[in-house]
Amino acid sequence: MLLKKKICQFGLAAIVFACGSFFAASAALAQTPPPEDLVVEFEQTPLFGNEEDNFLPGDSVIRWVKVTNNTEQVQKIATEAINYFGFPDSDDVPDKDLSRALLITIHKKDGGDIYYGGGDKTLFDFYENGETYLSDIAAASGGVGSINEYEFIISFPAN
Repeated sequence: MLLKKKICQFGLAAIVFACGSFFAASAALAQTPPPEDLVVEFEQTPLFGNEEDNFLPGDSVIRWVKVTNNTEQVQKIATEAINYFGFPDSDDVPDKDLSRALLITIHKKDGGDIYYGGGDKTLFDFYENGETYLSDIAAASGGVGSINEYEFIISFPAN
């Protein structure tokens, strides 16, 4: 995510997933580690990084995130950007920051767009949005977890 002699790089140091409203509270109260009820797997960490050296106008990068629900309850899945320049206050992002030009689309793999698909919403808009609801994930069935896979696409417009 950080670079030296590179055309551009963008400020998604990490994408955080919030899975279920009870998750943070139950983890904080537990004396022993909780079972892995909700598992988040990133294609790479950070999701977008130095591999995007020389990311030029007209280029796009796609990364996936898989979420597995091993609970017997439907869970709400959300995401947000953290560790961007100016975090946690998007008002501190400079006016000429590249995040104001890069576009982001999020969709379920093999499904429709969830977040700004086909629109001209920028990565900066995503920062300002804060936590973004993606979808519900079904409860585990027969001891097998339900999986939702999401694709995050960052595009650098040619114009």
